[in-house]
Amino acid sequence: MAPRYVSLQVFALTQVLMDTEPAVRMALGHAEVHGWSHTLWGALLVAAGACAVWRGIEGRRWYRWTVERVTARVVATSALLGALSHVAIDALIHTDMVDVRTQWGGPVVPPWSHREAEIACLSAFLLGGVLLFARGGHRAAVLWGRRVVQNLCAPPAWGRRVSSRE
Repeated sequence: MAPRYVSLQVFALTQVLMDTEPAVRMALGHAEVHGWSHTLWGALLVAAGACAVWRGIEGRRWYRWTVERVTARVVATSALLGALSHVAIDALIHTDMVDVRTQWGGPVVPPWSHREAEIACLSAFLLGGVLLFARGGHRAAVLWGRRVVQNLCAPPAWGRRVSSRE
């Protein structure tokens, strides 16, 4: 929606990093899977980590995808948005996040079911798609699609720096 201000790639990387701790906790059989990373301070730490990881991988090709180069401000904004929204949405549905809900003035019991959260996220995605199309029109959608296809058709590489023309 706002590529000059938010990078979808950085946002997605942050989402994956946010769920690394819960994945490890689940693998170890913990009953409570949302720990330190799903607190305000933990989310800020994960966002900072995402910024550091991004600076190490940007401008490189990872198999069939080139990691875009973006400004430090866009990286920071995207990582913060990704981490904080992740905690907020998880707090709406997961029972083990009662501390976050009460700290943010919410109820003890999660207000949404997983199904309601999925419907809300899908609705937001569809609304974003409609707004993006309305903003850029058919031509912008075709150009974006062409860029994705060209990127995926370029030869695969693992961590190789690419020129801006590739």
